[in-house]
Amino acid sequence: MLLSTQVKTHTRQQHLNNLLARQLPACTSPEYRQEHFKILCMLRLLSDMHPKDARALWMINLLSEALEKLHSLDDPTSSPTDSFRKDNGRWTEVLVRRMMAELLWEHAGTVESHDIYETLKEGRTKAASVRLHEQVRRSWEAITGADLSTEFSIQV
Repeated sequence: MLLSTQVKTHTRQQHLNNLLARQLPACTSPEYRQEHFKILCMLRLLSDMHPKDARALWMINLLSEALEKLHSLDDPTSSPTDSFRKDNGRWTEVLVRRMMAELLWEHAGTVESHDIYETLKEGRTKAASVRLHEQVRRSWEAITGADLSTEFSIQV
């Protein structure tokens, strides 16, 4: 007798609702909570838009991946700067994804990596800025499939 396997499929809306319903651990750091709140607010606003155009769907996917990455950080109880070696690359990717979605929203579909890097490097030492530049480069290339010098835009 063969056992039947059930395949569970989710619509985009079900997946989004599951992400929005996830609870933060009570002991998370302020930076983690703040980023979580910003991403949730943007996702809720985007999911309430009707009809959704290609730009909105792309930003929903971008923010969903950022939220999943945020929930996958190993130790949310320590701030991202405290766990640099372990989580900082993933934390930077969360920030890049959220900022990219914000800039695409605000600037009608065009964003440059330089804008993201300049915002993130404020208040950092020169050495930390150099490390951050490399992390932003990796995140930018992973998200867009283009190098840092390329302007990214979504045409509707």
